[in-house]
Amino acid sequence: MLEIILIIYYSKKIGALALDKGESKGKWVTIMIISWFLAEILGAVVGLMLLGQQNIYLALLVGYGFAFGSYYLIRNALSKKPDIAGYDQMIDEIGSGDQEQ
Repeated sequence: MLEIILIIYYSKKIGALALDKGESKGKWVTIMIISWFLAEILGAVVGLMLLGQQNIYLALLVGYGFAFGSYYLIRNALSKKPDIAGYDQMIDEIGSGDQEQ
């Protein structure tokens, strides 16, 4: 249940960031959710391989760590994109520049 709440919370944060960047909210939320689950499964498998089946709860914690890591990677990739306000300002500067004729 806690994981579902975290996914909803982080999806809203990614969606808001995507809108600030002028990107599709649905696209980035979908990428975040898919990468969350894939990273969680990969992390659990890696945890099981490293820790063995007797430490399944620790392996699941490794999976959650991978899932959080995927969120931060997606957020970082989206944060590097320019803000939509930056484009508007750039267009205004180009349009109002001194033109020699």
